[in-house]
Amino acid sequence: MKYAISFFLFWIFGTIHSQKKIDSIVKYSIKEFDSLARISPKKTLEDFTTFYRENKKEIDETPTALEQVYYAHAKYFYYNYDYENAKRIIKKGTQLIDDEQLDVPKFYYNNLIAGILANEEKIDSAAIYYTNSIEELEERGEYNYAAQLNYNIGSLYNENLNLQDAMSYFDKTLKYYDTIPDSLKGPTYSFMMGSIAYYTEKADSIESAKKIAAEAIKYGAKFNEKNGLIFGHLTLSDYYLDNNQQDSAVYYSQKAYDLAKENGFSDFYPNTSIHLAKIKADNDPKYALGILEAVPNIDGDRSLRFLGNLDQLLANLYAATENHKKANFHLNRYMQYTDSLHKTETNIKTAEILEKYQTARKEIKIAEQQVEISQKESQKEILSITAFSLGIFSILTLLFFHQRQKTQKQQIISLENEKENVALRSLMAGEEKERSRIAKELHDGLGGILAAAKMHASKGEDLTKVEELLDTASKESRRISHNLLPESLLIKGLDQALRDFIVSINESGLINVEYNSVELQNNLPKSLQLSIYRIIQELINNIIKHAGATEAFVQVQQQENKKLFITVEDNGKGFAHEETSKGIGLENITSRLSLLKGTLDIDSQEKKGTSVYIALELNK
Repeated sequence: MKYAISFFLFWIFGTIHSQKKIDSIVKYSIKEFDSLARISPKKTLEDFTTFYRENKKEIDETPTALEQVYYAHAKYFYYNYDYENAKRIIKKGTQLIDDEQLDVPKFYYNNLIAGILANEEKIDSAAIYYTNSIEELEERGEYNYAAQLNYNIGSLYNENLNLQDAMSYFDKTLKYYDTIPDSLKGPTYSFMMGSIAYYTEKADSIESAKKIAAEAIKYGAKFNEKNGLIFGHLTLSDYYLDNNQQDSAVYYSQKAYDLAKENGFSDFYPNTSIHLAKIKADNDPKYALGILEAVPNIDGDRSLRFLGNLDQLLANLYAATENHKKANFHLNRYMQYTDSLHKTETNIKTAEILEKYQTARKEIKIAEQQVEISQKESQKEILSITAFSLGIFSILTLLFFHQRQKTQKQQIISLENEKENVALRSLMAGEEKERSRIAKELHDGLGGILAAAKMHASKGEDLTKVEELLDTASKESRRISHNLLPESLLIKGLDQALRDFIVSINESGLINVEYNSVELQNNLPKSLQLSIYRIIQELINNIIKHAGATEAFVQVQQQENKKLFITVEDNGKGFAHEETSKGIGLENITSRLSLLKGTLDIDSQEKKGTSVYIALELNK
């Protein structure tokens, strides 16, 4: 009996020791695999699968080790874009935690699921999985993962062109990392710092971007994390460009390019090539052209905007190196991509408006049917009550019937208002579609310039004239595209977009415009920002066309999140009060303000100029 007990105790302690040993081996091995996973995801998955197969028996007998293997396996499938296998392993991991009652948080898996959903463009579902874990992370003191979680949410907003909300979550990421010791900062830290630095620079916080980029490079070198290194070097390059330090900008752009090229990054290699080529284009166009020509399959599965920018750059470089045939070819492709992009955006907007209009019509029809049914039921009820009740009940029935009719009239009025709103939305959609059509016609109008350039190029004479014509066509195309949908509005907000617009007006020499903004914030909805931009654009165009003015003043004032006021004044010829509603191009502005529930007031006198005052209720 004594020997049996001794043997049993020896077996228990031996088993515990064996489990601890395999736990340590798995933990150490996964740490090694993680350091290579983002650099060589395919090879990492293959090597890790082999490691599990060779140690399967010991790992399967140790739940804590098996759970670590499940999570790592799911993560490596995710890095290889194999989402179905990743979901399958995530299910096994969470089930193991429940079955064995392991003290392991599930937010690791929720984070992976959110990443998969984000890549599948299920943004709302992804955000739910991310945010559900924040409180649990804070309670456990897992600030490292809380930082990663906020970074992921910020990335979701950034990919959907909401840079302001993205930066708020990136700021939370940085605050979490301030509380984390260096010993807990791994390769992921470098990757995130590089990405945050890059987008911080795009948000015009260039000094903060420089500091964050230095962190990304420091830890990227420490952990050999190439993504963070590339992002960090690109950010520093842009920083020095912003500060007119060309040599430093070239140095850091070259470093990012070399890293991407050496490691064969399919995304970074083309992007860093274009980045470096743009910087070198003016001083050394042949070198810049050689960089782009060396990238294999640079077209790939890219957006129309990316391909258009690439062809525009190639057209300029070929023109600078006097290869006018290729310059003309890429300029034509650039214009095709630009036209396709405008057409795609217009089709999407038209489809959305049409869908909303059709939905509204169905809802109105259903509501009308319900009103009709309600009327019939009310009449039957009234007749029944009248037949059953004499005297006092008759009076109560009449009062009820009167109130019922009043409610029905209110419903009908509400439905009519909805119809008017649908009509206004359709009007705005038609206006935007008309602008896109005009843009296309203007592009086609550039055909004369390009035909002249082609004629000179084909005859091999007066190549300087060809370059001038191509440059004129390129500038005209960029100007038109910017007027139709200013990129600065999407990236930097309404205030900067208006400043850019006023600068372009002043540079044209048609009129001198002064612009002023008071407490104007960039947290307004993008649709509202675009409407305000269009209203001011329309008013300035009216002044140029009709007022005969030499000076104008534009002011946009915001009162917290309650009201927004727009003032536009000019020193033009003015007009009589009775002419304010006709012949001055105010229909589009009136339509937009009707939809926005805004008010318009015009003060004008002949030969004394015109003042336009607009007020918008932001909380409506």
